[in-house]
Amino acid sequence: MKVESRKICSFILFLLPVLGLQAQVSALLEADSSHLYVGDPLTLRLHVNHPPGTLVEEPVVELGEEGKQLEVLGASRWDTVARGNEILLQKELVVTAWDTGFFLLPAVQLPFSGPGGRDTARTDPFPLEVRSVQTDSVFVAPNKAIVREPWHWKDALPWLIGLGSLALAVLAGWLFVRWRRRPAEPPPAAPERIRPPHEIALEKLTGLESRKLWQQGQIKEYHSELTYILREYLENRFGIQALEQTTREIWQKENPEAGRLLEAVQAYLAAVGVEAKIVVRDWGAFK
Repeated sequence: MKVESRKICSFILFLLPVLGLQAQVSALLEADSSHLYVGDPLTLRLHVNHPPGTLVEEPVVELGEEGKQLEVLGASRWDTVARGNEILLQKELVVTAWDTGFFLLPAVQLPFSGPGGRDTARTDPFPLEVRSVQTDSVFVAPNKAIVREPWHWKDALPWLIGLGSLALAVLAGWLFVRWRRRPAEPPPAAPERIRPPHEIALEKLTGLESRKLWQQGQIKEYHSELTYILREYLENRFGIQALEQTTREIWQKENPEAGRLLEAVQAYLAAVGVEAKIVVRDWGAFK
């Protein structure tokens, strides 16, 4: 009997620190309601009381078989409140359910460590009733009147942009067709050939000869036209004002060479019909 009494006392003494450690930390899980609808979140409040010097870790929720229907969506941070010789920790857990029925949320485990060692506090299991969303198939709500918003110019902006784009496309097509049908530009005109002075003079001398003024006794007219042709040739050939000056003025002021030519022609006026053409042709070739 004495031996058994000693064993019992020893076992009690061994359990005292553990029991004392667990008694120092308490946990409670509560909510405003114990029922929820499928898929809706439910907020649970976790309260933990412990003495100073005790470190409480994050809660552990092992759903086990209930994990197929229940899910912990998230948790807030610890909120610490000092109350006399105790410290109160508060945390919110958000859970939801994916099936209807009655479920028992397993106890939330709270590992902690203190002066007496390390242990785990637990809450009581929390019952949940999950309901399905009820639909009223009897009452049919009446159709509501359509509420028309006041017109604003921005309402017509897409139409304006569309019409503007269409107008630009039509204008671009019209301009392209007009450009394709434009008349072809005429080829550039060939530069006008500038005839040399001796060709013009020879042509006029030939015309004068064909008129036969000399043979008809119109010597004055013949001499006048011949002198004009020669002076015009000198003016075009040498760039002098031969039509407005006398032979001596041409000789002295303008060009002695041209003056000599005019003098020679006038000196042999008897053969001027032939000599004038020969002189002009020779000067044209010499140019």
